[in-house]
Amino acid sequence: MPTPIKTNRITYKLIHEKINARYDIFSVETSMKHFKFGAYILDVPILEKNVKAVRYESGRRLYVLMNKNEDNKQHLHKVLSDAPEFDTVTLEQIQSDMLDDYILLQLLLNSLGSVNNDLLRFNNLTGHLYCFNTTWLRKHNGVTEQIPCLELHITADYLLEFDVKTFTSVKLKDKIKFDKLKFEDYPKYVLSVNNTLRRRLKNDKDPAFIQRQISDKKTGDIDFLKIGSVNAFESSKMGVVSTTIQRFNEQFSEFAEIGFREVTDYVSLRYAPNIETENKVFVETILKEEKVRIVDGIGDDYSQAFSKKLQEFLLSEYSVTAPIGKRIVKNCLNLYLIHDVAYYQGRDDPYKKRYPDSSIQHITFENLNENVSAAFFATIHELVRICSKTT
Repeated sequence: MPTPIKTNRITYKLIHEKINARYDIFSVETSMKHFKFGAYILDVPILEKNVKAVRYESGRRLYVLMNKNEDNKQHLHKVLSDAPEFDTVTLEQIQSDMLDDYILLQLLLNSLGSVNNDLLRFNNLTGHLYCFNTTWLRKHNGVTEQIPCLELHITADYLLEFDVKTFTSVKLKDKIKFDKLKFEDYPKYVLSVNNTLRRRLKNDKDPAFIQRQISDKKTGDIDFLKIGSVNAFESSKMGVVSTTIQRFNEQFSEFAEIGFREVTDYVSLRYAPNIETENKVFVETILKEEKVRIVDGIGDDYSQAFSKKLQEFLLSEYSVTAPIGKRIVKNCLNLYLIHDVAYYQGRDDPYKKRYPDSSIQHITFENLNENVSAAFFATIHELVRICSKTT
């Protein structure tokens, strides 16, 4: 039997009787056509200490999860009354089995809290779940400017989707292009002392962030998968998903569980030797035509030895002679050896520099495992792929 392949279609278990015994769930519905984008009422319930999570996707309704208490409805009514939209809403208590399972699962997922000294942070903002590893924080002179997050979302057909969403400091608003919504329309958030995001209040003096990327970047810099160490894996998308699901199953073990559906009925396809040869010839041709070079952005004894090893690898595998230098060169294929993102916090960050006329593939020194040759192959092929897309 082939090795099972896990998909992003979830399997789950829910025991509604135990959920109803542990939590109160409320439906908040507006008489308007829909809640406005970033409406304050989507975040204000979290100000009530008994509220565990808010779940909102689109339309006229949101759901609030609270620890069981007979006074919950009264307290929630009082908190919601501070929101400008309060005169349009109705508040109703419901049972967990009145919700679609995917909504209830998301509501529980949104309630995950961060543990002290944990690198992973969970943020339930505007009814969504945004996770980030603190090593992802993009800083300049010690000040956080951007917070790339991974939004985890369970769809109506029970797929777990994870998309990168970036929160950017309002100090950089001149670098952000605003289209349909103006800057004033975006909800503002602050980064608290424990590195979690929360809605900005009137008396807050801390720098604010909005969910928007600066104009010259498409997404945050989050690797899909990193291997080589536990910390490297946990700072990748797959690491965050794995840790989140593990924590969900530990925290709600008495009444809820999430897993992933496995596929075993598939056929493995292997490249024929002649196809592998053709691919290697193609890569070799591109490397020679575009002039590949190695850029040592670290400059110590280890990086020099590593650069030399990469140079020897290129020569033996592709018959390509690659010079070693210290600077990115235009119109070349640059294999750029640098440290991990965390190393450059508070320092001159090479990840932020832009080289519009150059093809660059970073090699992160800390995250290389023992199988260096495999890492070399993957890095070189990715560099060729980037070059092929731009030519």
